[in-house]
Amino acid sequence: SISGSGTQRRPFVHIDSVVATLSALVHDGPRSGLFDLVDLDLSILDLVESLRVIYPDMEFLFVDQHLELLSLQVPRDERLQGVQPVRSNELVQELWAMRSQFAW
Repeated sequence: SISGSGTQRRPFVHIDSVVATLSALVHDGPRSGLFDLVDLDLSILDLVESLRVIYPDMEFLFVDQHLELLSLQVPRDERLQGVQPVRSNELVQELWAMRSQFAW
């Protein structure tokens, strides 16, 4: 089910990006501070459209459409430029790869 209108945005990061970035930070030497690690900033509707490509028969139910739900938008942290890998795959390609890992 999709709560609200689906226009609310969320940040996403691929686990491979997390591993590569943490590894690079360890090898580059210590850095202090907090870092925001984000690959994509998508609306819930963007995610739904990508899932529909993979699972065209999947049904989606909108609930509480009258509610104005909050978005969370996190820009890529410029301090990680050169450390965080640049995404080479589109979301749909990554979803296809993930789907192939399941038997159902």
